[in-house]
Amino acid sequence: MSLGNKELIKYGIEEEQSDLRVHVCPLVRVIYVYSTVKGIEAISKDKFKEVSVFTKGIKTAKGYLVPPDKIHSCKGYNIKDKFWNKHKFYETDDHGEKGKKAQSLVAELLHRGELPLPFDPRIIKNVKMQEDL
Repeated sequence: MSLGNKELIKYGIEEEQSDLRVHVCPLVRVIYVYSTVKGIEAISKDKFKEVSVFTKGIKTAKGYLVPPDKIHSCKGYNIKDKFWNKHKFYETDDHGEKGKKAQSLVAELLHRGELPLPFDPRIIKNVKMQEDL
């Protein structure tokens, strides 16, 4: 049986079009929130260990182990146990299942207003600019 494409598809923080990232760490029960731009800057600024991810013995991804404190303005949040208990992450979950659970957890937190998001409020004093908004 042929597996077809054996090359990894370029995917990840450097390829996506987002302003903000939420990284879910079930092992320590922390969620990290940071700017996509700052995450990319961290990767390009320092040398971090590159690791491969395997699913059922097949290399499915690779990425960098970046400590959260190396990403400028990255904030870690301890969320309530009830959310972790509801979404039930297990070490035996494959990467796809972990990803689905992480998405579901973050969506619920956002829906319930339980995930603090960074923002940069500005007062616009230029009346013309205010009219254009």
